[in-house]
Formats: sequence, structure tokens, C-alpha cells
Amino acid sequence: MMNRSPEIPEIVGGSHKGTSFRPLKWTVPERNQSVYLLCVCKYTKCPPICDATHIGLTSTIQKQIENCPLKQEHSNIGDKKLCQQCGFVPD
Repeated sequence: MMNRSPEIPEIVGGSHKGTSFRPLKWTVPERNQSVYLLCVCKYTKCPPICDATHIGLTSTIQKQIENCPLKQEHSNIGDKKLCQQCGFVPD
């Protein structure tokens, strides 16, 4: 069993279910480092590490939502977490 800090929750809740996202297996590098910034926006170019791509994403995502070919279905997204085509998240 993996040793982990009690402050870090184990992510096994299945929040990816119903989406095309899949869990990513990642092994902590052997070099000494105490902090790893893990991406949660899903736009990083080097998963799972955050590369700060999220800065300035608002306008990019807004344009994707406005031009989404599935935009008509956004009101019926139901129990899905987000539109996997454009990133729209229901309120």
C-alpha cells in the first residue's frame, strides 16, 4: 500500500466517470522535491504537472463554448460533469 500524507485525500471517488477522462498513473520522481503542483484544469501540456496554462484560459474557453457544435445540448447536459467538446460546465 502507498504511503501518503494524511492531508492529501486519496482520489478514488470516480469523478471522471461519465466523461472521457481517465485516471493518470504518476510516480513521484526520485529527485528531492517537497511540493508538486498537480494540474486540475486539464489543459496542461505536461500532465499531471501544472504548467500555468490555466492563466488566461477564460477567454479561450469562452470562445470554445460560444462555437461549440453541441451548444444546443448544453441545457440538457443532465448528470454529466461537463461538455467534453468545449468545456462548458452547468451551474
